[in-house]
Amino acid sequence: MASGCLRPRRGRQVIADDPATPSRRLIGWRANLQMSATDDNTLSSRLADTVERLDALIGQEAVSEDYVRFRIGLAKAQTSVREALAQRESSTVAADAGPTRTSPALTRGAIQWNRALLASLFEDVCALVVRSGNQTAGLAGLQEAAEEDAGLFEELAEVSAFGDEQSLQELSNRVGTAADVLLFVGRVLAAPFVADAAHRRREVVAPVAASRESSGHCPVCGSPPALARLRQDDRKRILCCLLCEEKWAFARVQCPFCANDDQSTMGLVTVTGVEAWWIEVCDKCKRYIKTVDEGKLSEIEDVLPLVEDTATLYLDLIAQREGYARDVLDVICEGS
Repeated sequence: MASGCLRPRRGRQVIADDPATPSRRLIGWRANLQMSATDDNTLSSRLADTVERLDALIGQEAVSEDYVRFRIGLAKAQTSVREALAQRESSTVAADAGPTRTSPALTRGAIQWNRALLASLFEDVCALVVRSGNQTAGLAGLQEAAEEDAGLFEELAEVSAFGDEQSLQELSNRVGTAADVLLFVGRVLAAPFVADAAHRRREVVAPVAASRESSGHCPVCGSPPALARLRQDDRKRILCCLLCEEKWAFARVQCPFCANDDQSTMGLVTVTGVEAWWIEVCDKCKRYIKTVDEGKLSEIEDVLPLVEDTATLYLDLIAQREGYARDVLDVICEGS
């Protein structure tokens, strides 16, 4: 039985048993890949790459097959929306009031929601939830509310992507669905639209985002990071956004959620036998972020956050058992 060990920079140590043997799994799933050299960066080719890598996780010890299939289905549904959005003329994308030095580069006004695509994606999410055997009561209530309010999914997506907790709670009270369910569904719905807007407005967004890279939150859309990478070539710490797919450099020893840089209140959770993945935790805000060290991967390949996040679900379980919370939900839309 593998074990996890909290190795804080302050010296305290906590032992956490892992429910499987991830070291063998983490090596094995990559060996199943048929890596192909291609410069094709279309949505369809990136989806195929994502699905291939997720498929390789099926049958591995520490990953639920139902969970992997759910993530595959979600990636396909969101990519379908991205492909539909890609057919629009660039001129139809709404302009926002313009970012500031302290606000994200991409704001509410830059997103042009499509109610038909939102409704279709919601139906796909409901079908995937049913197929995975999870509870659907909250989704059924949301569907009923949407039948009475044609703009509900648009409001939900916008509040989940750019709103605050109070706005989300008010919406929860109004539709009778738990706020955490709304947040999950809303960010799933929002992801392809936000990623599409970020891609279309790259010339405007990029320089503003670059000027805000010292922030722990996404410089493009303002979301908290979901994953960190230690880049292979220069060893910089790169944060990854689940919502818009942005990646940006951040301080190596600092909490991206509360900006804490007191090493006596920060630590690492590692798993015996696994060197490429670990969890970084902050005792000030009780948040954590998973980290992948590209220099310790067995293959030279692009790190796809969705795949790495799915493969390391056991790290989430360990961190949450130790009393730390994740600041994001699993809603990534691959393929920008």
